[in-house]
Amino acid sequence: MNPLRLIRTSTFQLAWWYMGIFGSSAMILIGYIYWETSGYIEQQTNATISAEIRGLTEQFRQPGGPGVEAVIRERIARDPARSTLYLLVTADERPVLGNLPAWPAGEPGGDGWYHFTQVGQNGQTIPFQGRIVPIGGGQRLLVAKELSTLAATRELINRVYILALAIGLSLALLGGILMSSSVTRRVDAINRASREIMAGRLKRRMPVRGINDEFDQLAGNLNAMLDRIDSLIDSVRAVTDNIAHDLRTPLTRLRGRLENLASQPGISEAVRSELNATITDADHLLATFRALLRIARIESGTHDEAWTDIDLGALLHDAWELYHAVGEEKDITVHLGAATGHMRGDRDLIFQAVSNLLDNAIKYSPAGSEVRLEMRDDGGHLTIAVSDQGPGVPEAERGKVVDRFYRTASVTGIPGSGLGLSLVNAIARHHGGQLMLADNAPGLRVLLELPKTEAARPAAGPETSVSNTVQPASPAGRSHG
Repeated sequence: MNPLRLIRTSTFQLAWWYMGIFGSSAMILIGYIYWETSGYIEQQTNATISAEIRGLTEQFRQPGGPGVEAVIRERIARDPARSTLYLLVTADERPVLGNLPAWPAGEPGGDGWYHFTQVGQNGQTIPFQGRIVPIGGGQRLLVAKELSTLAATRELINRVYILALAIGLSLALLGGILMSSSVTRRVDAINRASREIMAGRLKRRMPVRGINDEFDQLAGNLNAMLDRIDSLIDSVRAVTDNIAHDLRTPLTRLRGRLENLASQPGISEAVRSELNATITDADHLLATFRALLRIARIESGTHDEAWTDIDLGALLHDAWELYHAVGEEKDITVHLGAATGHMRGDRDLIFQAVSNLLDNAIKYSPAGSEVRLEMRDDGGHLTIAVSDQGPGVPEAERGKVVDRFYRTASVTGIPGSGLGLSLVNAIARHHGGQLMLADNAPGLRVLLELPKTEAARPAAGPETSVSNTVQPASPAGRSHG
């Protein structure tokens, strides 16, 4: 999974917030523990020193008790580790007795405590804290307790604090990544299904795990909505298909009768001309119904597929030969550019699409202009391009011209039903490709992008295939004209 994409997910952003809240909470909690523990150990140290001094003072005041020197010697003998220091000095600070060679240089605190340091046996500096007790005759007694336990405890808490914070934040980050990855995978599955549905596979549905969480509920609601949409689309297609079927037969009979009537001797030329014009209109209606049926069958998948390896170079050459002569009749030159490539697909449908594009280009090009048919290899795709020098399609309407029966104002007066590009678009999507429109300055450039292999083709769905009958020049017309 792309790390940048993962970081941008809302789940990972929530994980960052969680890490921040967790880190702040951990800092407050460990800081409180540090403060309480340090304070407790310091109080215990102070209490020990105070108790030591009280004991000495009581010993001194007892009549007939041991002298101060004897008491200090006894205390020093019981503490070979020198965790407690004693020093009795005269008024001029000459040492009398103790386990300190001289009065230590220190800082008296405002709270009555005397702070100083000593160098231990292994060379480390040991902090001490004590009190100075005045003895009769100008003598002073220093009793101090080492603070190494307090310093070690503080250092231990600091290490635990840093380690716990680092581990906690790392676990929070790992949890955020795992949680974001899990959510992102499920969102990606829904996005993939959505893209396939947008590509035309209307039978595709959102994945459901069966654990009835919020994603399953969302997927279930979307699937129910898609089922309803699919049902409505099927109804519309069925109506279109039925209308086209029901009207095509009587229109065919009507056209036959008109032809018979127009061939009768003895009718005036004016009547014969009107009959021929009516026959042309009937042909146009029949072509429209054929295009509607063809689009409906491609989108609903009601025919046997005929997918083969297609030599697009040969196919484009055949189409060019057919429409080269049609263009000459209208004083339009049809050029065939580079055209080499192979793909898998329905050859008849691809030929129908190219024929529609050429027919539209010639229909809407002025006399003396040029139409160009060419193809390029874009790696995984083959792009067929048909360019003309006609009125073109405004950029704002290029997304609409593939809709059925839509025609732009620029082609008003030119016969057409607005189904040509709709059929080409259905064929492109049936093969997993796409139809694109661009400006040819002047004119229109239509690009039919098709994948080389069948693997790129959507699975059987709403736009799978059509009959193999091909009409070289579909009179259904251009979608924008």
